[in-house]
Amino acid sequence: MAVTLISFLGKAQNGGDYREATYCFDHNRQITTTLFGIALSEVVKPGRLIILGTSGSMWDNFLLNLDLGEHKQFDLEQVAQIEEASRNNCVTAEMLSRFEQIISEKLEIETHLKLIPFGINEQEQLKILRVLSDDVHTEDNIVMDLTHGFRHLPMLGFLSCIYLSLVKKVCIEGIYYGALDMTTEGKTPVMRLDGLIQLMDWINALKLFDTTGQLSLVQQLLSKAGVADDIVSKLKEGSFFENTLDMTKARYAIKEFHKKMPRPLPGIAELFTENLDKRTDWANKPSLYRMQKERAWFYLQNGDYVRAVALGFEAFISSVILSVNQAGTHRFVVEDYSDRDLIKDILNGYNNDYNIDLPQQKINDYHVLRQLRNALVHSNRSKQPQIKRIMDNEQELQKTLTQVFKHLLGAVTHPVNNISTNKYTTNP
Repeated sequence: MAVTLISFLGKAQNGGDYREATYCFDHNRQITTTLFGIALSEVVKPGRLIILGTSGSMWDNFLLNLDLGEHKQFDLEQVAQIEEASRNNCVTAEMLSRFEQIISEKLEIETHLKLIPFGINEQEQLKILRVLSDDVHTEDNIVMDLTHGFRHLPMLGFLSCIYLSLVKKVCIEGIYYGALDMTTEGKTPVMRLDGLIQLMDWINALKLFDTTGQLSLVQQLLSKAGVADDIVSKLKEGSFFENTLDMTKARYAIKEFHKKMPRPLPGIAELFTENLDKRTDWANKPSLYRMQKERAWFYLQNGDYVRAVALGFEAFISSVILSVNQAGTHRFVVEDYSDRDLIKDILNGYNNDYNIDLPQQKINDYHVLRQLRNALVHSNRSKQPQIKRIMDNEQELQKTLTQVFKHLLGAVTHPVNNISTNKYTTNP
């Protein structure tokens, strides 16, 4: 797919031209010009070129520097009109549209000259994003030039890359900046700022994990960073088993990932090595019960009630098995499904061969949790007034599950919330 190059056009100081510079690209390629965007187009070979400028940008200088005089439709009087309009901040889209075809033929690139507001307030800044969105095609490959324009436009340009990647599913192939202030011995370095997009990708991936527990974006970024497939596959495997609530297999896979994961991670991922460790530290808990308990609280905190009640329920069963084993009257295996089913039958009153001594409050809370679990996991609307009332109000569901979890499991501080506030935190 052809590349679309987006470049900003500013206004030179004192009404002059941009300073000529020799821009040094990769592979020792050098191009001397006053317009970095045009030099960049020679390097990236775009199929489309979009020049963004305000009603006061130096459109006249831009046109004159392209050496369009030989074109039969080039009209210096129209350029003079644009020059006058530029001085008064009143260049119009109609004035610019006259030159799009001429420039396209000269550069052999489909070219669009677009007016944007100055971006002095939120409304104007949003309009800049809308202009970009209207002119960029879905799933385009985009190269952004942030060299010229007002000082705040590079930030808007960067944010527009993020915006377009979300709403138009574009691929950002490069973000360039011609660092004129860093010119040394007549050579101006060209900086690649693509890493900023990767940084945002990591921030979004970890944010997604913090709110949903999903590691899919993290897996993709690790692969892009060059982490070996056999290592990433362990994280993917662990994520799959956690999603299916098989915490035993999930723990094994995540621990294998921890063993093999390069430290620090390569490239920009290095900044997130410690954060990734913290967010997957639940797999290092010493027991199935502790893992189930932590993840139950995590999902409750983030409003994933189905997984919260499913894991909370199983965590309580695990805690009962551990208590019975500690008492020494019987010996059950916490990861044996037949033993777990037996404990459930005892608690539900279906098996009287064993006696489990629990406080009445815990028994009551267990039955509330069980009924909520059945209602959520099996999509059965309970006929019991108490459960129906809880299920019909999110605040009531949050409040009830919080109280039940505290009584049956005890509260925890989840590793993720060492970074953000956990409103459920008490002493473990």
